[in-house]
Amino acid sequence: TTTTTEEEYKINQLLQENPELPTIHFLRFLHYLQNEERIGALESLHQYFDYAMIRERKEIVHRIIMSTAAANATTNPPTSSSSATPGEDGTNDNTAAATAAATQAIIAKSLSSHKNIVQYASILLSMLHSKFGDVNLASAA
Repeated sequence: TTTTTEEEYKINQLLQENPELPTIHFLRFLHYLQNEERIGALESLHQYFDYAMIRERKEIVHRIIMSTAAANATTNPPTSSSSATPGEDGTNDNTAAATAAATQAIIAKSLSSHKNIVQYASILLSMLHSKFGDVNLASAA
């Protein structure tokens, strides 16, 4: 069995190695919650959601970049003997349409994901306040 001090040391060591990893902040939140440390739990919960939102945005940008590159590669395959200027055969129009469609799909999916994160934050914040006996703050969350 590990003691609270050992757990805190291990969590802090993980945070030093991976400060932007949301899962470690969530683990820290659970640790503080279990040990009934309200301020630590609240701070860890806030850090968890801050880093989760940052990570989500980075992933969205990465997906948009990758889908744009894939759309460009699909609609404009490299050819060495092409003498047509860009746009003569309509490939630039196709590329723009494919890129726009892929970007819209990624943004729509990310909005749904963002909504889930916000709902999850409300539930956990309510749980935290309820655990510490503050029914008014729990219901407000």
